[in-house]
Amino acid sequence: APIVFNPFGSVIRTLRDIRRDTNVAPPLAGLAWFWFFGAFLQMTILLFAKQRLGLSDTRTGLLLTVRAASIGLGSLLAGRWSDKKIEIGLIPLGAVGMAVFMLDLSFAETAARAAADLFCLGIFGGLFIVPQDAMVQHKSADGERGRVIAASNFLIFSGILLSSGASWALTQPLPELASGGLPLYVN
Repeated sequence: APIVFNPFGSVIRTLRDIRRDTNVAPPLAGLAWFWFFGAFLQMTILLFAKQRLGLSDTRTGLLLTVRAASIGLGSLLAGRWSDKKIEIGLIPLGAVGMAVFMLDLSFAETAARAAADLFCLGIFGGLFIVPQDAMVQHKSADGERGRVIAASNFLIFSGILLSSGASWALTQPLPELASGGLPLYVN
């Protein structure tokens, strides 16, 4: 096989092809969004747990562990409830559940409430992601499946990288407000 000097060329061609495939493009976008959101949430939890809840590094790590384990549990539930078929009805259920518990997390004043919210957020995250992963794998053409999964991974890791930039940008001081000259911080 010839040496390819442009590793992105194949990925870009595959993404162009996928964009026209209405069976694969939406779940691929959902996967990229999920991982962007998840990575952004992880960085935000680090700040939230220390600054708002006053937790130590160890207790902050426990919050992250709760979230990770509950995503696994939600994924197991999605598999069980799907009964050997792709159950797309779990996607909106997962999305609404994540939104509700993300909103509730923003009001958490204690580590216990934050842990409960993160647990539920993870359960609904598992329900959200499993059917989309299954759709990408099942709906992609047999001869293209490897390329589609590679493009999916490219989008997912691009989303994770972008979440780092978004997290950094939102934790920097914004320009002073013209009216009062007060610095505005988003944390």
